[in-house]
Amino acid sequence: MVVSSYRPFLGDLPLRRRLESQAQLSPLPLSSSHHLFLPYILPFYYKLYSQHPGSRVVCWFGNLPMLVITKADDARCVLASDVKHMQRPVGSRRVFHRLMGHGLILAEGEDWHLQRSILRPAFFLEKLKGMVKDMATSALNMIHLWETHVSKGGHMEAVEVEVAQDLKNVAADILSHTMFGTSYVKGKSVFERQERLLQLITKNSLQLAAIPFFKYLPTSENRKMWAMDKQNNEELSEIIDLRKTTAVNTNTDTNSNFPYGTDLLGYVLSAMEEEGKLGKRGPRLTIQQVVDECKTFFFAGHETTAHLLAWTMVQLSLHQDWQEKARQEVFEVCGKQGTPKADDLNKLKLVGMILNETLRLYPILPELGRRKLHNDVRLDDGTVLPQGMGIVIACPFIHMDKDMWGADADEFRPERFAEGVSQACKNPSAFMPFGSGPRICIGQQFALMEAKVTVALILQHFSFRLSPSYRHAPVGPFSLSPKHGVHLLLEVL
Repeated sequence: MVVSSYRPFLGDLPLRRRLESQAQLSPLPLSSSHHLFLPYILPFYYKLYSQHPGSRVVCWFGNLPMLVITKADDARCVLASDVKHMQRPVGSRRVFHRLMGHGLILAEGEDWHLQRSILRPAFFLEKLKGMVKDMATSALNMIHLWETHVSKGGHMEAVEVEVAQDLKNVAADILSHTMFGTSYVKGKSVFERQERLLQLITKNSLQLAAIPFFKYLPTSENRKMWAMDKQNNEELSEIIDLRKTTAVNTNTDTNSNFPYGTDLLGYVLSAMEEEGKLGKRGPRLTIQQVVDECKTFFFAGHETTAHLLAWTMVQLSLHQDWQEKARQEVFEVCGKQGTPKADDLNKLKLVGMILNETLRLYPILPELGRRKLHNDVRLDDGTVLPQGMGIVIACPFIHMDKDMWGADADEFRPERFAEGVSQACKNPSAFMPFGSGPRICIGQQFALMEAKVTVALILQHFSFRLSPSYRHAPVGPFSLSPKHGVHLLLEVL
């Protein structure tokens, strides 16, 4: 195991930031984007492992030694550990706390178990199927907007559209409807504020992570963050208080099992009440904790799904054969005019393969599991990671490991998922776009259903290719986004 040189106070954070800035000065050439991908989005980790090939490398997150995991088996051992053995480092919690409070992603120990048990039923497949109609309605609104835009240029020509922002808007609209039901307009305004808050946090992430008191300093940007966070807390509390007071089903259906509604918020509040009746796990979630869960849903379910859709559009633009195969599948399953139904989604196998391959090449969260070990963890080869060490999983290294995926690991080949995730490579642990182990993303089915519905409807209405103005520049740090947007040439079918 190789340990990088220690730098007081900030550790490797300034070097990491400098290398990221240098790497992103110019966009990637599309012809070789995948094998240039790692030094572009994770240049610091790439530099470490280029200098020490075959070794495990420890860097410094402030004063915390952090093992950078780039192998599937090491990731599996760490992520399979009991969640009681790990917690987020103080620096990470400082960065994300204002965005998510004490929601599920940042929760630890018994708090995490309580929140997970209450939230899990809201994401059961049968409940999610009831949200497909709202997903389709939001996606169709975006498609009608594109059709209007394209029609202005005449139907004989392709018209350039920057789709990344529209995909973010539709993801926010879907999340607003499925989470808040009839209160979606107010919920959407909260999400728009959360997006601006994320931008400020990203800009100040180095100071927030490394300087313990920075978040309390009355800088102009901190004051903006305080004001937005306060307004979000107040508006979300109003939505929740109104729902608890009225206890009216958001879909106007009478359902004694879900007295607070059949959107995500209604499921959570109903599950809380049921936990309380059964006396499970002591106290129920407080209103502030439910507020924090709403904010967490936005962070985990908005940006990530929007970026998955954006990268999928890029890949289908580059690979017109797969775009046409997927379109024919949508026509066969849904017809040329029909809206995808919940039962149709499992039949869209090619679309699912394309989404999985996009997640492999463009994992939405490039870094997983930045945590601090409470106990020793033993890896498969007998190496013991000591208590107090930090760990971070560099997901793109694992997703493009040629030992796992074969010599074509750099290539877009959805057919590798034809027999499912378990047969796509030598080790199923090498595919972890939603994490793995006890803390695997609770909303992964929701995200994939949303993506399938949206991609199917886009394929049904448009053919598309990359515009000459498109610049390929995937950037982090929190989720992998297209720095310059996604400029496509759209044609109405």
